[in-house]
Amino acid sequence: MWSYDGSSGWKLKSKTFYSGGKNKDDKFHRSYNEKNWRILPRQAVHDSSSVTYPVFTAIAAPEVQNKLNGDFAIIAGPYLQNLATGGCELDYTLTFVSEKFISMVFFGVLDEGEKEIFAKIPLNIDVQTGAQLALGDVLNLRDADLLPVLRLLTKKDKVDFSKGIPESWYYNGTNFVFCQRSETGEWLEATVAASDLKKFLLKPELF
Repeated sequence: MWSYDGSSGWKLKSKTFYSGGKNKDDKFHRSYNEKNWRILPRQAVHDSSSVTYPVFTAIAAPEVQNKLNGDFAIIAGPYLQNLATGGCELDYTLTFVSEKFISMVFFGVLDEGEKEIFAKIPLNIDVQTGAQLALGDVLNLRDADLLPVLRLLTKKDKVDFSKGIPESWYYNGTNFVFCQRSETGEWLEATVAASDLKKFLLKPELF
């Protein structure tokens, strides 16, 4: 855990390492161990605010390690910059982890004067390359049948598919979860079982 001191800046107070796959006491699902890599949480704290983000370690794959930690730093950066001067929060949860694929969601709050800005940031990762997976990498968005199928399967949800398929998504082990921010700032979700989208899967080995 990191803490902020006004005279000396950020200091590392403690470190916690987990072993043996997912830590059973990790109720927020922030850590995971695979054979060749691991994900651990790093936390910075100042007053009542905290920023928690993942660190990826893979000794045998330094390029992937550096790529992912660079992507995580980009997400955490604005929150770390505001941590010492204003209220903010950042946390994440691993929604699905396999040897080849990681899906996670960051949840952030930034204070902008009297206004709080809420963010939900899904991130989907090809572990072998470190590349971020866009929705078009895993679903055939060019198939004209996809949008009607999604509208039918999500008609009870609040996500508006009339404007197209939301680009923001994550996977929870069973379902694709499509995320959309409403005009009022509320984050909406629609879930569709991956098994109902077999026809459209471009990387079925991941799901």
